[in-house]
Parts: sequence; C-alpha cells; structure tokens
Amino acid sequence: MVQGIVIITAIASCLSMLMVFITLQGLAAPAIYYLPLLSISLIIPTLVAPYTSYWILRLFREMEKAREIAHQISLTDELTQAYSRRLFFELAAEELTRAKRYQRPFAIILLDIDHLAQINQTYGHLGGDHVLRFCSEACQSNLRVQDIFARYGGEEFVLVLPETDLEGTLTMAERIRRQIETHVFVWESQIIQVTISLGVAILKEPSTTLETLLHDAGQALSTAKDLGRNCVHHLPQKG
Repeated sequence: MVQGIVIITAIASCLSMLMVFITLQGLAAPAIYYLPLLSISLIIPTLVAPYTSYWILRLFREMEKAREIAHQISLTDELTQAYSRRLFFELAAEELTRAKRYQRPFAIILLDIDHLAQINQTYGHLGGDHVLRFCSEACQSNLRVQDIFARYGGEEFVLVLPETDLEGTLTMAERIRRQIETHVFVWESQIIQVTISLGVAILKEPSTTLETLLHDAGQALSTAKDLGRNCVHHLPQKG
C-alpha cells in the first residue's frame, strides 16, 4: 500500500515537472509537439487522483486503527491480560465515588503470589510467567461484570468489588486462594507449588480515599504474609 502511494506520488511529480517544461518551451516549439503531451499531463492526474485518494484514506484509517490498538495495549497488561495499573486507578476512583454517593458497599482485595522470585530463580522467568498467567486467569474466572481486576505490581494483583460487604469479599478471596492452592502447576515436567496471600479492605467511612483503602489492604496483606502466607486477612473493624 505504501509503495503504491510512493509510486503514484512520483508519477504526479514527474507530470508536474513536465507541465512546467511544456509551459517554458511552448512558445519556441510548434503546437503539434507539445499539445499532446500537455493533454496527457492533464488527463493522467485526473485518472490517478481517485486511486491516490483511496490509498491515502486507507493509510489514514490503518494509522487510526494502529493508534486504537496501541491505546488498548496501554490499558491492559500484556502478559496477564489484566487491566493496567493506570486504568485501575481511573475505574476504581469512579466506582468509589459512586459507592460513596449512594452509600453502597465497596471492597478491595490485594493479592500477592508467594515466593514468586524463588519460582523465577528455580524454574526461570518463563516458568514464573506461566504462574502469573494462571493466577490472573483464576482471578478473572471469579469476577462479576461490575468487578475490576488489574495487575498492581510485579507479583501483585488488585480486585475492586463494588456492592460487596466484608463477608462477601472474604468469601471471594478465599475461593481464589483455594483455587490456586489446589491447582497443579506443571512446567517442563516439573510441578510448581504455588500459593497466594491476600489482604482485604472495605469502605467504612464516606471520607475514606482510594489511597487509604489500598494502604489498609496492603497492611492486611503484610499481616497475611507474617502469619505464614497462603491465607486471607483483613484489618479489624475500628470501634
């Protein structure tokens, strides 16, 4: 396609130069010599113009499509197909605002793959990527339409659960934890034992920010690791 546009452009340039030459030489040469060339130089661009316009329009459309694909890639994590961290903050902020406005439940789960660095060391980064992909698939298989799931960091994922109270959130977290714990990970004929730790935080006060919820979920996740990993933990209710 691009080659065609280049060729057409070159032809048009040559014809333009020819027209200039004819104009300069017109008075010195008999009309019988330059009139046919002048006619051709006027007719050919007319015939070529629709073809050129078509390919230029097509090129613009393909460029726009490429931009859309690039934009889509920026919104998702290429390896796990989870939302990107950037998109997570946008969507989570919108859902939190809605939950506050209508006084609805809102929860966050922050999960971490236990000992992923050791898995990478033992089985290579491709083995670690295999684990990351499955953990992402396990989480996404449990999502509802309104839930948000994103890759938060290297081995961390985050879930936003609108319209979900503490009990429902703990149930969801435990279901995911159990699904990953019981799955048999096989990489190059070797079995990898994989577990995850999860921290839960829920919206308690209208003044609570997304940053506060993520901090609370992070604190709960740290406690889950201190308790031996492979478990779900949430911070106790205050008051």
